[in-house]
Formats: sequence, C-alpha cells, structure tokens
Amino acid sequence: MTTEVAAFVEFATNEEQAPDAPNTLLYNQRFHVSEGIRRGDDFGRLRCIPTNPDKNTWSLTKQQKDYVRQTGLHHLADIDRMVIDHALITALVERWRPETNSSHFPSGEGTVTLEDVAYIYGLPIEGPLVVGRSFPGKFVAPLCEEVLGLTPRKKIDYVGITVKFKWLEDNFKATELEKMKNDKNYNDLEIRATRAYLFFLISACLADLYRMLTNASRWNAEKKIDGDQKDDDTGKDEGHQLKTPTGPLQLLQIWAYTRMSIGKCPAPKDSWKGDIQFPLFKTWRKRLPKTPPLSTVKEVRRQLNNLKPGGFIWQPYSEYNKKFHSKLSKVDRTLISSSTIGSSSVTTHGRL
Repeated sequence: MTTEVAAFVEFATNEEQAPDAPNTLLYNQRFHVSEGIRRGDDFGRLRCIPTNPDKNTWSLTKQQKDYVRQTGLHHLADIDRMVIDHALITALVERWRPETNSSHFPSGEGTVTLEDVAYIYGLPIEGPLVVGRSFPGKFVAPLCEEVLGLTPRKKIDYVGITVKFKWLEDNFKATELEKMKNDKNYNDLEIRATRAYLFFLISACLADLYRMLTNASRWNAEKKIDGDQKDDDTGKDEGHQLKTPTGPLQLLQIWAYTRMSIGKCPAPKDSWKGDIQFPLFKTWRKRLPKTPPLSTVKEVRRQLNNLKPGGFIWQPYSEYNKKFHSKLSKVDRTLISSSTIGSSSVTTHGRL
C-alpha cells in the first residue's frame, strides 16, 4: 500500500467511521469505495465522460436558440468541451460521502451548491421547483412519443428509465431537422428537436451530480459487477463501483479549481484579475490550455491528504466586486443576487 493510499485509508476509516460503529454519521462505510481501497481493491483512475451537447451535432436554428433562452438555459448551451482531469474526479469521488452529500477532507466538508451552479454555469436557481413523479420504465416509450413524437425501443434506445443520448442525436440533430424544412408541421418538429436538445442540458443539474458521485462512490465486495448495469424498471445501479461517471463533470472540476490548488490547475497569474467572464466556465476555458497536463490519482490523493484549512477557499466569489457586477446584463445580475446565494458551501470542524 502506497503512502498516499495509507494516509487516505487512515482518514476515511478512523474509529468514528468504522463499519459497525453505532450512531455514527457515516453509517454506510462498509459499502463505500474507501472501504474497498482499505481492503486492497484499488480501482485506479475512473473513465469520466462529461455530458454536454456537441455543437457540430446540435446546430440550433434562431428559433431554437430563442426557445432555449426562454428556459433560462442559454448559458449552459454555450458551454464548449473541456478536458476533464480523470484523476482529479476519481480522487473527489473517493472523498464523497452520500450520507452528507459532501466531500470529506482532513479539515472539513465541502460540496457543490446552488451558488456554484449560478456562478459557474449561469443557471437560474430561484423560482418554482421543477419536479416530477418517478415512474417505471414501461412509461418511457409513451412519454417520449408524447413530447418528442417518436417512440424509442426498449433495451436498445432506452434502458430502465434512461434514454440514450445517441438515440436523441440520431433522430433530432440539426441535419435531421433540416430534412424537414418544407414539412407543413415544421414548427412542431422544431419544438420537439429543441426538447431533445434540452435533455442534454438538464443533465447538468446539481441533483445529477450528487447522484453520479453517490453511484461512483459505492462499493460492494459481494457483487463485483459493472455499476453501469441497471434494472429495467427502476434504472438503479447494483453492486460494484460505477466505472464510467457521467454528468456535469466540468462543474465539479471548476468547483475544485476555484477552491483549491489541486491536480494540474495552472498557477494564478496577474492577468487573471482582469479575465473574469460570466459564467465562470468561460473564464476557466480561457485559463486552461487546450491540452493541459493531466494529474495522477496518486498525486491528487496526496494533495487532498495534505490539505490544510488555509488551503481551501471558503468564499471564492466574494472577490467579484461591484465593477464585475456592473458588466453583467440585468438578467445575469439577478442570477447572482439571488437570496439563495450567501450560505457557506463548507463546514469546518475537526476530524470526523
């Protein structure tokens, strides 16, 4: 066992987090990835796949862009591809605790909050809640028929309650919509294609990130199967650790860069003081090289093991002054002036 792994295991499995410890907050230790690492089942680096629409595939019409703007997701639609540091995400997964929906570090807890979503992705975080009923897989096909006008095939185009992105791309991408330009129902087809596009964008929501981190941090010694396998009706993962985390990984990576000197994040420069753009995804897209050096799991584990209270920026957005706010549109100023923003994203304490 390497020094980095030993230090991580010692922190993650101390007496108060022992699998059979009564009344402990972290009651699910026996099924956590850190328990697997403690037993010598080190999974190495995960293969991470961020979900964001390919701009070449989804070339929106002017009307579609207007529809997206009406939803408040237009900033999200502007996101370009970003190189994901797989080792960084892997190490953060190992620190994630589903019991508290937060990452546990030697000096405290930290988690991605709605404030981060507003600043990094430019998403609206106030207003009526968008919720829906959970439903079994048998309702997926008729629901797609209703909102998209097409019926996906079970176990081919959708599994459980998850519709495959490839099916959406194959049927609703720009080239397919262009073929229907002269169709008398073109306006309806344009709306349906926009709905399919929005399926990609809503995968950036905070709940999806929490769900992915929870699935990826799961470990089961008895069922070492690929966590990507899902039950047909529930869509739930079973057994072993999720090998290919997907979702808003850019959000998680920028959250880490904003708060810590972590991975291969470039050292701050004087020019950074004047390069702030909103949302902050655009800022980091400029700061990071197109082919950045990637870190190793061993390196990031060591960095997190040695993290001190002063090495974590508790309120990273306080530096954005009135001058920065004055450059924003009225709509964007509303986003980051939300009453939801202001609560700390980190709880400091002694060792858990």
